[in-house]
Amino acid sequence: LERIAIDRLRVVFHRYDADGSGFVDVSELSALVEDMGIHRTRAEVAELAEVVDSNHNGRISFEELVAWFDEMAKEADEREARRRASMWSRASARASQYAPPLRVRKALAWTAMFAIVGVLALLAIIYARLFGAAQTELMLVSWLLAETQTLTLEEPLMIVLAVVIPWVVDRLTSNDVAAEVVNEFLASTVGAGISAARQVFGC
Repeated sequence: LERIAIDRLRVVFHRYDADGSGFVDVSELSALVEDMGIHRTRAEVAELAEVVDSNHNGRISFEELVAWFDEMAKEADEREARRRASMWSRASARASQYAPPLRVRKALAWTAMFAIVGVLALLAIIYARLFGAAQTELMLVSWLLAETQTLTLEEPLMIVLAVVIPWVVDRLTSNDVAAEVVNEFLASTVGAGISAARQVFGC
């Protein structure tokens, strides 16, 4: 588990460890997991108690709670990975059934490229006839400058941001203090956005 998740578990655990003994009674497990946002029936909680209370002493330590939660998180991640893999494999299988041969796909790609070039050339000719050669030359220069700016500045910048931002977020969330600052900022930002939306739409 990530450190921030362990810290949140510790907060919930201490809420039920009133005497500070480092243990929570099994009878309080139902309320504890409910407080963690995990909904279970009585029968499920009884089965859960057998799993979490690994030494069967009627009490649950923080380490036992973390071990169970970590195992549950891993199982959830594995189920999600299998679900996504299954969805992707089904989608890929369906797409491959209807996909044209490679030669046809290449021909379609080249056709589309030449069609785009032809449309742009036609627009340039029409523009020249309507507004004159000087205006057409100015337009073509502006197109060239815009494409140059996109390829040399905007696209590289977006690629750098796509790499740097996840790295920065990962470094921030790996530090407890920084993670709390980020969480508070996001919570306040989202809350302010919701409040503003309610005011605008009268919710």
